[in-house]
Amino acid sequence: MTIVHAQFFHLIGVIFLFIGFGGLMAIGENRSVINKIVASFHGAGLLILLITGFMAQGVGKYGFPGWIITKLILWLAMVFLFVMVKKDKLNAKTAVIISAVVGIVVVYLCKFKPF
Repeated sequence: MTIVHAQFFHLIGVIFLFIGFGGLMAIGENRSVINKIVASFHGAGLLILLITGFMAQGVGKYGFPGWIITKLILWLAMVFLFVMVKKDKLNAKTAVIISAVVGIVVVYLCKFKPF
């Protein structure tokens, strides 16, 4: 598998992750309706991101620079955002805004590799 394949599947994981957050936003304030499909997209997206991220790291021989470690921490934050919304600790709209900001930061880290 080449780095291009790993990056392609990594992007599919990102799409799945944000489909999960979009579904969470569409459900709105009615937490009793949060279904397995929304949670499945979110979980599958994170799993795909984790697996393909390590594949890309291995194929690209990146090692563990700071930007990769920061990406891992930010993706874990996405897990906690989803859980906090499901447990009514955080408003869904706020979580979607936070997830968009986290996504922008992750894209910046991937593109410019600042550290």
